Amino acid sequence: DFGAATPVTLILDKNSVWGGAGTWNLSQLNYATRSLTLTAFANTINFSGHNTPITGSTGTILSSAATVWNFTGGTSQTLPAAANVQYGSIRVSNSTTVTLGIGLNAANLLAGIDVQTGTLSNGGFAIVGTAGNTFNVANGATFLLTGTSTMVTGFGTRTFGSTLPNCSTVNY
Repeated sequence: DFGAATPVTLILDKNSVWGGAGTWNLSQLNYATRSLTLTAFANTINFSGHNTPITGSTGTILSSAATVWNFTGGTSQTLPAAANVQYGSIRVSNSTTVTLGIGLNAANLLAGIDVQTGTLSNGGFAIVGTAGNTFNVANGATFLLTGTSTMVTGFGTRTFGSTLPNCSTVNY
């Protein structure tokens, strides 16, 4: 069962292609040395695991732009420092902090970023979107720039919650 009440750790034993639309509730995804391809259908993958919920070594993850990678944990999470992981869109709905382990650009981020709750830290890495992508920080959520990094660039739309008293926050 991949229901929200019973998230599982999924370890790829073979190269895999996931087709169809749906929601996956995972604690962790270990792609090891395998490849995972997500087809063009709308999928949401909720990650509740702590630390680095996506792990692997020399494998690859190829996402469709329609896939939402939703980081939902109640503890700090870090996206992997691997150039071989491609995201559709990234959603942060974590009550604490999600930190990037690598810079994001048109090669590894196919859609937008939506910080709904908690904090997204860029980990000191650049975030570069494309004109068709949206970067959103909702009311009550935080975007944290660290190191010598600069504000996100390239996104066609950048939206920051502005409803008082719970506006979004950008710390730099």
